[in-house]
Amino acid sequence: MGSTSLAETEDPATVPPRPPEIQKLWEENPGARTYNASNAADFEDIRGGLASDEHIRLVEVSSLSSESRLLSLKFLSVRLDSTPEYSALSYTWGTPGVDPFNNINGYRFTPNLLACLSELMFQAPGLWWIDALCINQDDLDEKSQQVKKMRDIYARAHRVYVWLGPTWTDSNPNFNDGLAGMHILNRIQHLGSQGAIDNGGPPLKFANDQLQKLEFPEIDSPIWQGLVTFLCRPYFSRMWVLQELTVAKGDIFFMCGDMILNYHTIYNTIEFMKRQGWETPLLNLSEKYGLDTGLPAFDFIDTITLFRVHHQTHKEASLLSTLDHCRNYQSTDPRDKIIALLGIIAPEELALNELQPDYSQPASEYFREVTGALIMHHRSYHVLTMVEARCGDDNPLPSWVPDYGTRWNNPFHALQYIEESETAFDGQRIPGSNILRVSACILDEIETVSLARASIGADIDAVVMTWLSMAAVPWEADIWDWLSRAVDDQDGVWGKVDSFWRTLIGNQWVVDGLRTRDAPANCLYLFLGNVLKSRLKLEYREKSIGLMDAWKEKVDVERLVIDPLNSGEADAYRKLVLDSGAYNTFFLTKAGRMGLGPWTLQSGDKVTTLAGGNSLFYVRGGSERAKFVGHGYVHGLMNGSELDPERQYLNMNLE
Repeated sequence: MGSTSLAETEDPATVPPRPPEIQKLWEENPGARTYNASNAADFEDIRGGLASDEHIRLVEVSSLSSESRLLSLKFLSVRLDSTPEYSALSYTWGTPGVDPFNNINGYRFTPNLLACLSELMFQAPGLWWIDALCINQDDLDEKSQQVKKMRDIYARAHRVYVWLGPTWTDSNPNFNDGLAGMHILNRIQHLGSQGAIDNGGPPLKFANDQLQKLEFPEIDSPIWQGLVTFLCRPYFSRMWVLQELTVAKGDIFFMCGDMILNYHTIYNTIEFMKRQGWETPLLNLSEKYGLDTGLPAFDFIDTITLFRVHHQTHKEASLLSTLDHCRNYQSTDPRDKIIALLGIIAPEELALNELQPDYSQPASEYFREVTGALIMHHRSYHVLTMVEARCGDDNPLPSWVPDYGTRWNNPFHALQYIEESETAFDGQRIPGSNILRVSACILDEIETVSLARASIGADIDAVVMTWLSMAAVPWEADIWDWLSRAVDDQDGVWGKVDSFWRTLIGNQWVVDGLRTRDAPANCLYLFLGNVLKSRLKLEYREKSIGLMDAWKEKVDVERLVIDPLNSGEADAYRKLVLDSGAYNTFFLTKAGRMGLGPWTLQSGDKVTTLAGGNSLFYVRGGSERAKFVGHGYVHGLMNGSELDPERQYLNMNLE
C-alpha cells in the first residue's frame, strides 16, 4: 500500500485541484488549519478548538499528489446547522488490544482507518466527518459533547460510506475474501436485475447443479469460503454503526478495498439468500471453515432495516427494547453499549439526565445511574432480567445492575411469565447510591442446586440426564423406575415428570417463529424420544423405546410425532432445551418445585416476586442487605396459579 503521511505543506503544482465549492469554502474560512510543522517533535494538534458547542469539525481528505499515496488532511470548524456538503464515514476502529495505533506526525490512526483513508483520497476526495479525526479523543469534555451530535451529523451527511476493510484481512493476507464476497453479491444483484433469478419461480437451491446453471462456482470453491468470511467481518457486529446507518438520510455505500456497492444491493442480495433458503447451508460452510460467529451480516441487515423503519416513522423503541435486540453487538468502550443507541431510542427516554454521555464517569457508575433511571421512569423491573450470572464479590457493579458491556444471552428475558401484579410499583432509588429498595414477596426457597450446568460446549444430553436423576431422588428411584411409575401415575409421579419436561424448555413453544407459553402435551413424547433415546448406551434403548410405546396411550393429544428423532418438531424441541438450558442449571425448592436459573444459585436463595413486577427473581440474604442473583423459571409459579392472593410483601434493600 505505499507510505501514508500528513502533508506538512501544500505544493500547488502537484496537488489535484479542489472542486470549486470546496475551494470557495477554504477562502471564506481563513481559520481553517493544516499541519505545518518542521518535524514530529514540534507537533501540536492543528485541529484547533471548537468555536462553540454548536460547532463540529470537518476534514478535507485528499492526496498530496496525483501520482503518490501521500495523504493530505485539512481541518475546518463549522456550525452543524449550516455545514457545507460532506460525507460521513462508518467504520470500525479495530480489535481492542490487538490493533495498535500508528502515530503519524502526532495523529493516531488504526491500521483500518489508514487503509480506508488511502482509498478515500482517490475514490471520494472531499469534506468528511470521521470520528477519530474530527473529535479530539483525548478531551473527554469535547468527546462527551460531540458524541451527542452524532445522530444529527450522520442524518445531515450527503452520503454515508461504510468501510468494511481491505479486500484481504490481516489474519490471512493471501486470501481475498472481500473480493469474493463483493463479487458474489454483485453477481446476485446483476442476475436479479436481468430476471434470471428470484422471478417467482421455484427457489434456487444451494446445490452445485443449480448454481452452475447460473455460472456460480461450485460449493467447494474458495469463492464461497470468501463469501461467508466476508459476511462475518467485524463491522457487522459493532454497536456504533447501528445508529450511524439508522439515521442516515443520504445515500449509503459499502466499500471493501476499492470496490463499492450501494446499500440496496447489500440488502437485496442478503434478503434473496434468505428467501432461497441459503442461510442454513452458508452457516454450515462457516462452521466448516472455523467461523464461530454465525453470519452476523444477516442479523445486521435485519436490525438496520427494523431500526430505519422505526426511525423514519417516528416509532423509536425504548432503550430496554433496543438493548434487548442489540446486547451482543460490541463496542470498544463498554459505556458505548448504551451511548451508541441514544440517537435511535424514544425521545422521552433520551431526555433523562442519567443517560447523557459523560466519558469522565466510570462505566460502573454510568450503568448504575442508567439502570436506576430506567426502573423509576418506567416503574418496571424488566431491566433486572438483563442481569448476567456473577461469581464472587469483586464486581464493581451493584448486584441489580446489568453489565451492559458483556455479551449476553438468557432465554427467559423476553417472556413475562407470572400474571400482572395486583400490587403497585413502589421501588425507591437514591441517585448516587448502590441501593435499590423494593417490596418483595418470598414465594419459595431453593433447596438443592445441580452442579451440572449447560455451559457452551457441554454435552446437553448428559446434563439433562443428571438433572433427571436429581428430580427422581425424592422417590428413591432411578430414572427408569421413576419414569415407569409415571405411566400408571404412581405416587403422583406423572405430574412431576410433566413438570420436569416443561421446566427443561421453560414451558415455551414456537408458533410461527414466536415463542409462546404453555407447550403442547405431545412435547412429552418429544422429550422421551429426543432427550432419552438420542445418545444413550445401547442397553438402555430397549427400555426407552418401551417407555415411549407405553406413554403413547397416556398422552391425550390428537396427534403424536411418528418418529421423535427425525422430525421438525423434534428439532424444535431440542433447540428449546439447548436455549433454555444455556448458562443455567436445574434446582429443586423446599416446596418440591422444579426450576432453572443462573448457575450461581445456591441453596437458601429465595424465589421472589416484586411489587409491581411480573417476573420471578432470585435473591440472597436478608431484607436489610440482599443480593440480586438473577431470574429464571419455576414451574407452578409462572402463571400465577399457585400464588397466594393474600401474600405479604416486605421491604428489601438490594445492593
